[in-house]
Amino acid sequence: MAKDSESQNASHKEFKDLCRITEFFWCRLLMVLLVITFWIIVCLRSAFDAANSSSSHSGVHDQEFETPHPPQPYEYTSFMTWLRQTDFANVEGWMWKPEVAEFDLDAAVTSGKFAPYMIGPETGNVLAAAKKINKFLFMGEIMRTGSLNSVGAPGRS
Repeated sequence: MAKDSESQNASHKEFKDLCRITEFFWCRLLMVLLVITFWIIVCLRSAFDAANSSSSHSGVHDQEFETPHPPQPYEYTSFMTWLRQTDFANVEGWMWKPEVAEFDLDAAVTSGKFAPYMIGPETGNVLAAAKKINKFLFMGEIMRTGSLNSVGAPGRS
């Protein structure tokens, strides 16, 4: 009887070991399949993006080439001149068109809603630093969607 009990314990231990090995195998197999699936998705996405980008440049009417681009490298004065002269009314695909008031830091300091707070000796340094930031680069998503939730305007009332 003791032999039967030992035999049962041994077979139970072997069965548990086999379950652990099998579980380990299936877990590894599942991980490998997930990695392969992810890799295939990434490859297909890359191929899809490449196909779409090459086909979008082959058309005669390509909005990307009609989109106004500010002068480079960025310099505040030349950017503001460009902004004032550019007609955004005919730009297709933009839900929001840039307005001079959104970028005019000089007006914000002198007459905007924050003008009363822009006093003191540090105002010049702050204004000079702000003019080095090309805010237009951050506006792409806003121009496409029309949502102004992620931007701060310098002086609109």
